[in-house]
Amino acid sequence: MPTTLLPPRPLGAARGRDRTVRVVLTVIALVAVLLSVGGIAARSIASHIEASTYPVVSSRLEAGDPRDLTVTTDVTDIRVIRTDEADEVTLALVDPGTTTLPAADARLRARWIRSGDQDSGESVRVKRPLLDGPTTWFRGESRDLLIAVPRDTARDLTLRVRSSVGGIDVDGSFAGLDLHADTGDITASEVSTTGTLRAATDVGDIDVSLADAGAGAIRATTSTGDISVQAPCCKTWQVDADSDVGTVDVDPSLRGGQKTLRTHSDIGDVTVVRR
Repeated sequence: MPTTLLPPRPLGAARGRDRTVRVVLTVIALVAVLLSVGGIAARSIASHIEASTYPVVSSRLEAGDPRDLTVTTDVTDIRVIRTDEADEVTLALVDPGTTTLPAADARLRARWIRSGDQDSGESVRVKRPLLDGPTTWFRGESRDLLIAVPRDTARDLTLRVRSSVGGIDVDGSFAGLDLHADTGDITASEVSTTGTLRAATDVGDIDVSLADAGAGAIRATTSTGDISVQAPCCKTWQVDADSDVGTVDVDPSLRGGQKTLRTHSDIGDVTVVRR
């Protein structure tokens, strides 16, 4: 039986459609690249404009020997240390993770805004450009805020630290501590206070480890985050620990003292134990 051969179908139309699809995809890709480049350029220009509004100042500020000090910043991590390196309380904008003070002649764009006095309490607001363009990424111009407190000064200092976005890390003995981060974790390691220790976040975990001297009173609260308090041996408190959504674990041996230890999380676990 003879085989019937079908005539070949022309491929010109298909090739035409493929070419059209490739052209369309290429145009879309070019538009995406142009938008990305334009966005980077716009951000770079905006960051330079914003930075130009800040004066070039020393990267450190000597704050004297206050008994009551409030430090506020917008977007940066904050670390508080006791040190023998400084003769007075010194604030410094440093590379991330750095725990040593910069050279006295180091400079950058920022504002140190001071107010108050020795009697009413002193305040320092630290402001830095908030926009980072590509050049700042490459130059690594992000900064932490380091608060260096002489050891002898720390025992008599009530320190209040406020951060809008950024974590707070503290260690050492103070007259009092009041720590607040809108968004960021708070870590207080081997701390003690003769007065009250307060730690609060809107969004962020709170981790408090008390030194042997303990604290006069403790209050830790967060809207969203876990809370952990580790207490030294044999200290007792009036413990009030709760969570709206989360588990609560309290060592029974901590209960029975006169001083108060209050912890509350709206959403998160709460742990209060011996270390």
